[in-house]
Amino acid sequence: MLLTPHRLVKAVATPSTAQQLTATAGYADSAVIQARRTAGNNAGNVFVGISTEDQGLIETIELPPGDSISLLPVPGQRYDLTKLYVDADTATDGVVVLYWSDN
Repeated sequence: MLLTPHRLVKAVATPSTAQQLTATAGYADSAVIQARRTAGNNAGNVFVGISTEDQGLIETIELPPGDSISLLPVPGQRYDLTKLYVDADTATDGVVVLYWSDN
């Protein structure tokens, strides 16, 4: 199976309002999520989680500008990127996601 790389950019329009990372990207065999805008670093922190609630109310992964996390599933499993949500301290801050899939 040959995996194809994909790029996804998500900017938060309203701080303290978690937004779905993507409605259509689907499944990923692995992914890297970095806290940054399309051009340049974020002004504040971004938060990645599995809920639409405000980042102050739930457990999230907090990423300072430029930091990243890697998602490496158990062999044979995949991540559903539509189940992830992004929030930010500052409007227009967000994440760039590189992910690999066979679709």
